[in-house]
Amino acid sequence: MINETIEVSINGKKEKIIKDISLYDLLKTINLESKLPIILAKVDGRYKELSYTVKRPCSIEYVDILNKEGNRAYVNGLLYLMIYAGKNVLKEHNFTVQHSIDKGIYVKSDKRITKEDVALLKKEMKEVIKINLNIEKLNVNRFDAVDYFKSIGDESKVNLLQYNTNSFITLYKLGHMYNFFFSLMPVEVRCLERFDLKYLNQLVDTDIDLTVIVANPTEESIHLAKR
Repeated sequence: MINETIEVSINGKKEKIIKDISLYDLLKTINLESKLPIILAKVDGRYKELSYTVKRPCSIEYVDILNKEGNRAYVNGLLYLMIYAGKNVLKEHNFTVQHSIDKGIYVKSDKRITKEDVALLKKEMKEVIKINLNIEKLNVNRFDAVDYFKSIGDESKVNLLQYNTNSFITLYKLGHMYNFFFSLMPVEVRCLERFDLKYLNQLVDTDIDLTVIVANPTEESIHLAKR
C-alpha cells in the first residue's frame, strides 16, 4: 500500500510528507537545526503538541523553549516531572504549585524538606529523564477522573472537577500518574534535561517549609528552595 503524501511548509521550507504523520515523527525525519529542545509546533498559526497528526496541507513551525508557549509547556512538564519523581522517592511529601516569583514558581511541600531530600529528588528526576518516559495525552470520562483523584486523596482536583460540566476531560499520563494542566505539554521527558535543583535555607518563624522553583530554561536553572 502506497502512503498518501501531502505538501506542507516546515519552518518556511516546502516539503512533501506522509499524511497522518505526527509532528513528533515528522521532526525526526527532517534536518531541523536547534540548539534548544523543540517542545511544540504551530500549525497554521495554532499551537499543537507534538503528538498532533498532520492530515492536510498546512504551515508548520516548530518552536523551542525560547517561545512563550513552548516555555510554558516546558515549565509545566518540569513541574509534572518533579511531582512524579517526588512520589517515587519522597512518598510522604505532597507538592502543590503556589504562585510565580521572579522567573520561577513557588511550590509548597506539606512536609519539612532537607538538602538530602533535594539531592534525592534531583537524582530521581535525572533517572526518569534517562528512561525517557512519555507524557501521554488522554481523553477520559470526567467521573472516572474524579474517582482517580479521590483514590489518591487529591481533594483539590476532585473539587475543581465538580464544577466542570464536560463529559470528558484531558488528562496527561506520566508513568503511573495522571494529572491535568491548563497548557499544552511536552510528549516526553527527555527534552526536560536543562534544569538544576538548589537548596536555599532561609530561617523563618513557621513550621511549614515552602519549596521554590525558579525556572529559566535558557539559563539552564531551576532552583528548589526551602523558606
